[in-house]
Amino acid sequence: MSQYSNYSDRRSAVPASFEKVKRYTKDLVYSKDKKVINRAFLGLAEMTCPIEIFEKCQVEKILQKFYKEKVEYFYQVNVLTNKLNTLRCDKYMENSAQFKVEEGYDPEHPMFETAVDAKVEKSRLLEEHAEYKPTRIRGVPFKRFNR
Repeated sequence: MSQYSNYSDRRSAVPASFEKVKRYTKDLVYSKDKKVINRAFLGLAEMTCPIEIFEKCQVEKILQKFYKEKVEYFYQVNVLTNKLNTLRCDKYMENSAQFKVEEGYDPEHPMFETAVDAKVEKSRLLEEHAEYKPTRIRGVPFKRFNR
């Protein structure tokens, strides 16, 4: 028996996925049949390949150009857009994982406090203001408050 029992075993995964994404995007552009379009949306949503392949095939541009205003495909467009956004975020997180950042500082959002800073600030405020003391409102005696 031959060393390669199946032809698909010899092919690498990336070119095959690139060809599939390219075929599905062509189906989205040129097809008028709803079954073919739905199959293309489903195939693109189920693909597991890097974001670069989707960017080379210009999937987002095609979605915006052809399916942005078609109500019957809103759900499929949203699912595919969310998938592309998560792939993009995963790639960004992969790239940023190699850089070490201090715990208390977020370079993207320096105005927001991190969880560590918020805990420290909360404990400091509780120490300063350990007991709530109501202040008198002018013109209203303390007797009227129900205690």
